[in-house]
Amino acid sequence: MDASRQTSIVLKGSPKLPLQLAPQIERLLHGKIELCEVQSLIIPLIATQRDILAISTPGLGVTTACVYGIMNALCLDATTEPGPKAIILLPTRELAIQVYETFERLRPAHKLQIQMKISHSDHPTSDGTSAHFDVVVGTPGKVLGAVQSGALSLDSVRYYMFDEVWSLLGDTGEGEQRLDTLARLIAPILSQKKTIIFTNRLDEAEAVQESLSARFPGRAIGLLAKSIGTYNREVHLDAFQRGQYYALVTCRLFYAGVDLSSEISCVVFYTPPPTITHTITGRLRLTAAGGEMITILDPEAKDEVERMEYIRGELRDLQHSRASVFDNTTDLQPSLNSSTAASSKLIIRGLANDVNVRILMGALQHFRPVRVQVEPAKLNNPKSVTTAFVWFPTEPLATLCLREIDGARLCGTMVMAGYALEKQGKR
Repeated sequence: MDASRQTSIVLKGSPKLPLQLAPQIERLLHGKIELCEVQSLIIPLIATQRDILAISTPGLGVTTACVYGIMNALCLDATTEPGPKAIILLPTRELAIQVYETFERLRPAHKLQIQMKISHSDHPTSDGTSAHFDVVVGTPGKVLGAVQSGALSLDSVRYYMFDEVWSLLGDTGEGEQRLDTLARLIAPILSQKKTIIFTNRLDEAEAVQESLSARFPGRAIGLLAKSIGTYNREVHLDAFQRGQYYALVTCRLFYAGVDLSSEISCVVFYTPPPTITHTITGRLRLTAAGGEMITILDPEAKDEVERMEYIRGELRDLQHSRASVFDNTTDLQPSLNSSTAASSKLIIRGLANDVNVRILMGALQHFRPVRVQVEPAKLNNPKSVTTAFVWFPTEPLATLCLREIDGARLCGTMVMAGYALEKQGKR
């Protein structure tokens, strides 16, 4: 709220203002609808354009009062300025539909043009521009997406209604769908074209891509999934790296196959990753300075909460480990430990089984490695991978190599790299 504006707090027993109604609204109410106490309080207050905080138990007609009040205020106002004059935000699409239908049901008492912005809307105007509508009714994620995409301008808006505000202020919003949360989180950063979204299932990836494409018209969202075919996956990946897509959606099954040369500033897990390994693999996709990783968590889903608590515990344990990022001299899993000091020795994991010292020396020749040691994967251990230790003449050369190869394709496979700890008595 604007600190310079007055705020009216409406409670039971608050003093009433004279009820000034537009002629068409008066005809609608007279003899047809009997206003309850809270409605008689709120409707005239809205016409004064003061900020209002209405505190009431559910079912007493506060939402209806605000709808009537906004409708009345707009009918009283003879302004012909183009663009929406009121925005009504509700925590769920079901409530938004109810409010929209209330406006439509009250025709022809008013001639206001109402636009609904919710996910999976059947209304053909839902995803279009709001320039020719008087009132926009919708959920937070969808409305915010419209603002960010330029489909909805706030310049002409004089009334904002936040219904069930205690729900709107939640982490994901009580009743707000996961897709609404995702849209709300990525809307401010889509223009950077550096966002990748991971889902846990293939069908989820397709649904997320379809929904985001509908929510952000004019902003192409790429998809990497089995359904589009191998060739098309390569085409979509290349298009994303050339900046033709604002975001890329894919399933966790394609983690290892996403070889990105472009900068990634935001990695989003649509649902919590299943294991600590998936968390780390997703984290390694962040290549831009100051990047962030987002996980959307449903606080009501017990399995998601338990999985995230486990992953957080694993990360805390790894942060206090003295092992290097991918040091196989311990039984620890790969970690994100950044406390290991930089050195002139790197460890590289995930190489192809046919990679030898000569091949690896050739692949890294522009970093001038002085020694390479390759340890083949153990055939009796399905989790074992081909690992190499590489020594460089200086620490800066090792650092340059690390930045280029970590999480990238090297000698035909995606590899992970990190500084390796030096053992006493060894180089």
